[in-house]
Amino acid sequence: MPHPTPNRLHFSDEYLRRIIAKQLPAWKRACAASDSNAIVLHESAFGRSHSELLLLACAIKYAALAKKTVHIACDDAVQGNAPPPKAPSIRVFRERNRRALASSRPKNMPGR
Repeated sequence: MPHPTPNRLHFSDEYLRRIIAKQLPAWKRACAASDSNAIVLHESAFGRSHSELLLLACAIKYAALAKKTVHIACDDAVQGNAPPPKAPSIRVFRERNRRALASSRPKNMPGR
């Protein structure tokens, strides 16, 4: 797993594609599949180390580039022990300080 250097502020789409091609070829195939628009990932597929969490983030971002929705399942949902679903509801959660962080970006950091 490549470790970004501290001065690397942004992963280009090409760099992200290279990481996925090298580290997660099955994920790349799942994202390329044209017969679905979603991918289900079991929560145990990635560990909790820095490199594993970075790889998980890369996988999610790569799926978004491929216009795929990512669902993360836990043991109960996979084994069929999950409680029956409630009536559909949608709730949106947003980070409150997102704009503040973007506006405090260092001058030498590239924009979005």
